[in-house]
Amino acid sequence: MRHEEKDPVTGKTINFIVGGGISKKRATSMWRKEKGTIAWLRTMTEPEDNLIDVGANVGVYSLFAAVVMDCRALALEPESQNFARLNQNIQANRMSGQIWAYPLAASDETGPAQLKVGRLILGHSGHQIHRRTKSKPDHLQGSWEIRIDDLNLRPTHIKVDVDGDEPRVMAGMAETLENPQLRSVQIEINLGSSDHIGLDAFLRGYDFQKYEAETTRTKGFENWRWRR
Repeated sequence: MRHEEKDPVTGKTINFIVGGGISKKRATSMWRKEKGTIAWLRTMTEPEDNLIDVGANVGVYSLFAAVVMDCRALALEPESQNFARLNQNIQANRMSGQIWAYPLAASDETGPAQLKVGRLILGHSGHQIHRRTKSKPDHLQGSWEIRIDDLNLRPTHIKVDVDGDEPRVMAGMAETLENPQLRSVQIEINLGSSDHIGLDAFLRGYDFQKYEAETTRTKGFENWRWRR
């Protein structure tokens, strides 16, 4: 089943394939769940702008960047059901040449890995490669972890939302962060983790300055944004 969401600013329509799991909720909540993320994506107005979306899930923000902002995007999503729906959503918007999706888990290593799938439900999040979880995962899925540096890309913007492994993801992109074309980074931060909080000092080492912190709908988490 197809569902349409209309951007209230530009009037452009984003198509979503929905049905099963929480995929429709992902689409219908995009305007209110993380308003700051949408506002950040609206800054991507230059012809050369391109986004790496780490932890893309079913592709809500990659689709907004491509359909509304005409921005190229590379979407990484390792969970099998989410990756399949991500590709269906790309096709539904005729964005196959503008969004490239890969079933990869960004990390500080490159090689085979096991993805701990917390709940084997379409659209669900919270899946992990490295972080230990208190509860037993529904499923262990074969996956491939990769350093962002090994992709040899030159993004202008990076979004990282992987529900725990953000410090490992950032450790795997030192060369990418040195790229002068990279202008902004958004990371979901666990306020209870010193490793997460330490990402501010880490990014300052690459001349990025934090300019915004957005409270998310998950208690104890914020989206932090840096630019240079």
